[in-house]
Amino acid sequence: MKILKQTLSLFTILAISSFFSLTYAQTDGKDTGLGVMLGEPTGIALKLWKNNSTAYSFGLAWSLEGNDAVYAHADHLWHTPLDTDTENFAFSYGLGVRTIFSDNDTEFGARVPLGLNFYPNNAPIDIFVEIAPTINLIPNTDGDVSGVFGARFYF
Repeated sequence: MKILKQTLSLFTILAISSFFSLTYAQTDGKDTGLGVMLGEPTGIALKLWKNNSTAYSFGLAWSLEGNDAVYAHADHLWHTPLDTDTENFAFSYGLGVRTIFSDNDTEFGARVPLGLNFYPNNAPIDIFVEIAPTINLIPNTDGDVSGVFGARFYF
């Protein structure tokens, strides 16, 4: 079981790094947002836009559920504008993976993030809220939901 956990952890790290290099190459370093997410989990949020409607989202955080766990996720997101006149609001949905590293166990699962994003006019930021139902696959199969709100600065 320990070898399986280590393999899944390595897979998660490789998936996150390959998404990062692919997106960075396509955007030449533009459309990169870095900020914070608050909630469960709380930590750093990174978003890399692939084009006008799709992006990759990453999180590196700690869990506040009392188990001193480090949390990492990687998602592929699609965005649908909610206000076609100004396009300041967008609904996002996607597919991703999540790993939680704790002293007791390592969890691995698939997640479906659903979010609302606000892009203020003439400001290089976004403000977001997201919930992500998750199906844990390792060590046990069960369900979970995480929820965060946050902001990112784009450079």
